[in-house]
Amino acid sequence: MLRYLLLICLLLACEPVVSGKKQVQPRLYSVSVDGLAYGAFDIYGLETFSHHGLPVSDQYSVIKLSRHFIHERSLYRWAWKYKERKTLPKTIYLRGGGQLLGCQPLSWMIEISTGGGYFEDVDVTCWGYEVIYDPN
Repeated sequence: MLRYLLLICLLLACEPVVSGKKQVQPRLYSVSVDGLAYGAFDIYGLETFSHHGLPVSDQYSVIKLSRHFIHERSLYRWAWKYKERKTLPKTIYLRGGGQLLGCQPLSWMIEISTGGGYFEDVDVTCWGYEVIYDPN
């Protein structure tokens, strides 16, 4: 009986693994760029930064922002306009999570969701991540 209990505890303590890689859970943050709020996004890739805020393996990291939404402003439009105007890299503010520095859109897509509303996915390259204190 004790053996089975230990086995169950061991299985619950293990992190999920998908095809040899550790499965990374997204973090949910409210995103704003240039003072415009875009709403809440699932953000993947923050673990690619070291504790110093620099990319671990490269000169930049690729961060994925994705979400389902109905009435909020689309980050897809920001990415498209950014590439059309060829402006300087931007800072993406994550409410309660810090800021992504030197960001440029890499790829983006938006589609109509089957349950109503839209689904958007935006990949950005960033050269830094800084945690800032947000009292709100």
